[in-house]
Amino acid sequence: MSICDLILSSNFINGSLDATQKPLKPTTRYSINNNGDHTPLNYKALDVSALHFGGIREYDVHNLYGTTEGIATRTALLSHNPKKRPFILSRSTFPGAGHHVAHWLGDNHATFESMRYSIPGALAFNMFGIPLVGADACGFLEETNEELCARWMALGAFYPFARHHHDKNSNDSFPYLWNSVKEISQIYLNARYSILSFYYTQFFKASTEAKTVIQPLFFEFGKEEETYGIDTQFLVEHTSLICL
Repeated sequence: MSICDLILSSNFINGSLDATQKPLKPTTRYSINNNGDHTPLNYKALDVSALHFGGIREYDVHNLYGTTEGIATRTALLSHNPKKRPFILSRSTFPGAGHHVAHWLGDNHATFESMRYSIPGALAFNMFGIPLVGADACGFLEETNEELCARWMALGAFYPFARHHHDKNSNDSFPYLWNSVKEISQIYLNARYSILSFYYTQFFKASTEAKTVIQPLFFEFGKEEETYGIDTQFLVEHTSLICL
């Protein structure tokens, strides 16, 4: 079965194009700390007071909107060619969206901190029912370096969705630019290819038995309380341990 690809686009406009719409500032008990600095909720998004079909507020269905876009896109692609398996990559998802789309963890930074946080991010999305997930290895924004890229390629090879990707305004960070990164990438990407059939099995279980493809240690060692806070390691099912 061949595969057709589609990447859903992003919105870079702040708020609605309709001047009559006024941004909604929720006055709930808990303020939403958007972007970590209380950025307005319409930053690079529709105004949350905008209405969808049926009079439904954007504030109530923001994450669901991206998911329904993915569902509609997959339905359209299958209608156009039912013999091809769609591959749709989105970063706007909701629990369960993995039935329709893959997910990447958004525009990260070329930092060790971003690399570390990619692990709990990928683990969380597996628990959300979105198993085909990963981060941009070597970092998307800012300038990477030889050590960071080498370590990230070794880690990223075991993401369920593995890719290297960087911003067009950043310096090139292709693994072959450094001999050490090239050699490490060859070792770990070869390792990934050697267990692809195992990954396929895990994805089959994820789709038929609600399993995760990767999982935190406490899934396997639930009685060991010291594993509860470990977020720099993960298991591919229970066969292998990947450490940062």
